[in-house]
Amino acid sequence: MRKMIAPLLLAITPLASFTPAHAAPAAVQAASAEDPAYDHLYDAIIGGADYDQIVDGMLVAMRQAFLAEKIIADAEAQRPGLVDRLMVAIRPVLATYSLRVRGEYRPRMIGLLRQHLTPAEAAEIADFYETPIGRRLLAGVAQNYRPTNTMSKATNVDSIDTRDVTADMDQTAGKALGSLTSEELAQLAEAARTHPAIAKLGGIRADLAALRVTMEKEPMTAEEEAALRDAVLTTLRAKD
Repeated sequence: MRKMIAPLLLAITPLASFTPAHAAPAAVQAASAEDPAYDHLYDAIIGGADYDQIVDGMLVAMRQAFLAEKIIADAEAQRPGLVDRLMVAIRPVLATYSLRVRGEYRPRMIGLLRQHLTPAEAAEIADFYETPIGRRLLAGVAQNYRPTNTMSKATNVDSIDTRDVTADMDQTAGKALGSLTSEELAQLAEAARTHPAIAKLGGIRADLAALRVTMEKEPMTAEEEAALRDAVLTTLRAKD
């Protein structure tokens, strides 16, 4: 069951690395207007996950990564609550950056779906994620998303690889499944039986992980960097 969910997680949870790195390749594979089933599937996935909860999960992981740095841990010891205030200040920038990157990579994500699925299979999987149990599963993903492995390399984004991304997705998948009741698990099993195309998501796993690594290394714009810098400096200069 986890192998069915993990590729989905890779598609719906674009991470925002705290430190910008190198630009991603400019080539973008455009989605075909003749195959709306792929756009429908992508939209069903995105629409089923609460973006605010995903951002909150990123901030939890970012906070953990911050406190692992001695200089920040020392500053937190001297000014208790500093890191929490930084997270509040950074949140709007993180959310804006992540939304932008997700939008820019939408054609490439849809392109991967098109490579691995027929239009009929994409429509069948979209139908699954629009059922009550499908939406419940997506809700569990958003509620349990904590990209701790990826965020641990926020100060060295170039070192992020597919192992980090996949580990975060598998961890989230396990927690999302663990949040389901026995009745919901039975509903999920039945839905998977009536939507066999879901099994094909496993074949997308490696390609999606590789693309997600590229997304991690997407740099901030000059405006986003300025907003981040201002948010951090304002927080550091504020009186406790």
